[in-house]
Amino acid sequence: LKALFSRLEPGVKKLLVATRKALNNRFPGLNELVYDYGRSLVISWSPNERGADGVVALDAKADGLRLVFTHGVSLPDPKKVLQGKATQIRFIMLKAAADLNRPEVVELLAAAEVMAGGDLKSHNGGKVVIKESKGKKRT
Repeated sequence: LKALFSRLEPGVKKLLVATRKALNNRFPGLNELVYDYGRSLVISWSPNERGADGVVALDAKADGLRLVFTHGVSLPDPKKVLQGKATQIRFIMLKAAADLNRPEVVELLAAAEVMAGGDLKSHNGGKVVIKESKGKKRT
């Protein structure tokens, strides 16, 4: 994990480390699934070892850090903070770990947790799993 983090831009790495810690505190029973896609490093919090079942993810790229809602298209978003046009996911660009405490983000995290099955703190996961990324890696 350290080797993967070392490839990131210093500002993105610092933000990823702080935000990862906050999400681990928010979802202590979930597994962290780590994917290296070459141009991005993705960490997904999931009750099992399937990224598709993940609640949220962090997507670290050279241009910044995204908080990705795996089933974001189905989440209520009255403040219109979610970005993206993919068929399933939506994201928010993060500038600081404190962005996770913004009321609209807290509401989205709570809604994503409910959508994933409720109180996820009781899951017996909590392990870090480095996953093989499917498909071609980009440099």
